[in-house]
Amino acid sequence: MAKKFKPLTLTSLALVLTALLTPSISFAAAPYPAYSNIPGLKVAQVTLARTHILTPGGYDLTKAIPMGGAHNPHWAACQGYTTYVAPEYAIHSMEHGAVWIAYDPKLSSKAINSLLALTIKNTVLLVTPVPHAPNPITVTAWAHQITATSANDPRIAQFIKIYQLGPQTPELGVPCRQGGVTDPKILQSPKNFPGGMGM
Repeated sequence: MAKKFKPLTLTSLALVLTALLTPSISFAAAPYPAYSNIPGLKVAQVTLARTHILTPGGYDLTKAIPMGGAHNPHWAACQGYTTYVAPEYAIHSMEHGAVWIAYDPKLSSKAINSLLALTIKNTVLLVTPVPHAPNPITVTAWAHQITATSANDPRIAQFIKIYQLGPQTPELGVPCRQGGVTDPKILQSPKNFPGGMGM
């Protein structure tokens, strides 16, 4: 015996139409995995540009240390510096897998020397002063970053271990110390570079 179907009520019909007409909501995945659970870790929430530019990129280091973005065709040689290095060079170093430690030059000489010493046997580490930095110490790899108030913060070594030449590196295998710019005058601003294109 055939079953009898009850006619749809106005309420049921309204629910069906709402379901059909309401657009589905999809949540886009974050462009970069965290790769760790280091306390205080920040991960870029947008895809970072990898464009080469020959002019300043408009980065304001007094507000934030960039996690990546448009950068100079030449990179800062990975080592310790006591003079300013423009972010356009440092960002390119991070593209090669470097960890960039930006420190406020107002830190104690003991703290600064401690950070600079990290580069002695580490050829994929960039340590530079950033006047009026938003934090005493900012440790950054491509799309990943932590901040610290002390050079003895154990998270710094942990961050370096995970992110130096880590899975987030856009150009893994390209040198960082070798072939990089070391001239302090050139590193102060992209406008000071005599010309030419790099990697």
